[in-house]
Amino acid sequence: MLLRPLVCVVLLGSAACSTETSDDAASSSQDALLDAPVTRAHPEVGMWALVDREHACTGTLVTAQVVVTAAHCLDFRTLDTRGAGQPLGWFLIDGNGGEGPKGFVIDAAKSFGIDILYTNDVALLHLATPVPESVARPARLALDAPRAGSSALLLGYGCIDRDDQRRGRGVKRAAEMRIGDVSRRLCPWDSGGPTLVGDTVVQVNSYFHEGTGEDSFAAVWPVARAIAAQILAWNEAPPARAPSGGGLDT
Repeated sequence: MLLRPLVCVVLLGSAACSTETSDDAASSSQDALLDAPVTRAHPEVGMWALVDREHACTGTLVTAQVVVTAAHCLDFRTLDTRGAGQPLGWFLIDGNGGEGPKGFVIDAAKSFGIDILYTNDVALLHLATPVPESVARPARLALDAPRAGSSALLLGYGCIDRDDQRRGRGVKRAAEMRIGDVSRRLCPWDSGGPTLVGDTVVQVNSYFHEGTGEDSFAAVWPVARAIAAQILAWNEAPPARAPSGGGLDT
């Protein structure tokens, strides 16, 4: 299938990207809204932004100092300001205690993706200081593809109307889904957010097709070894990972 060039919507929030289509095609996807319930669950899922960009994205803590997200949110760049005294950006997280958002400086980022149809649209962020377990416990990363039909939870800070992309943005929402089913939930500000099977990240939000309204996700298991190697290179403990064996228990 041929896709037109991908267009990211940037509105001081995460860019859930869409394929460029005609106005008629775009208007046919009015049911494609992430109008899911607001949640304070999964405090490991937060919102982040770079200081040099006018958008933010969703991400998930996978070690005390590492966040998994979407590579296109970094323009597929690898960045490092550790020791330079200038932050790349901030990761904001609502902790377990309910005291409100807590901010953590981002000082490095690694993209595993390439800007060709958003191939391997997965990236890592490194935090200058660890997130205490009292605030949030890291999620696991999948080593294998989950079983089709597994119950899953889609999370993001996206808007709730693709035609009014300021509406509802910046609030964490969660929607139930099943692995393998067609999803029409993503909206700008959701990019990089996780699909969780239990406490395991199996994929991250990538973009949606405006013509069909269907969402596209980037699986984490194909780059699991590269993720572990990068975390070790950042002198962190490897992330907690789901056991191998062909699928994830649900």
